[in-house]
Amino acid sequence: MDYSANITRLRNEVGSLRGEIASIQQDIRRLQEAKSTLMEQQVSFHHEKAQLQEPGLTAGVWHGNEANDHDTKRSSLETSYRASEDQLEEIISSIERKINLLRSDIQHAHTLIDVKQSQVAMFKRLQNESG
Repeated sequence: MDYSANITRLRNEVGSLRGEIASIQQDIRRLQEAKSTLMEQQVSFHHEKAQLQEPGLTAGVWHGNEANDHDTKRSSLETSYRASEDQLEEIISSIERKINLLRSDIQHAHTLIDVKQSQVAMFKRLQNESG
């Protein structure tokens, strides 16, 4: 019996899986770059948030409505910064989850490649035995 068609089909599937792995690896690299950029921005963001406390509201410099108005604006900005920090952290966590999922997909593809290569070897052996 001729197993050539099965061997060719399996080899094509292995090639396709290898292409998928390469594409997934590229996606992972892009996600890692994005994560790195966001983490750098997170550090900068944290530093800028600390600047909200400057200048201090001392009794000699700020008083009355000016002090209250400034304090209200500062408080509002701090609230916005906290919300933005939370969003940024969630985005970074989401990227990490996606990277882990993609790595799992790569592992699955490697397992499929191993199975298909074993099938190719089996078909070759059967072909040699029958031939």
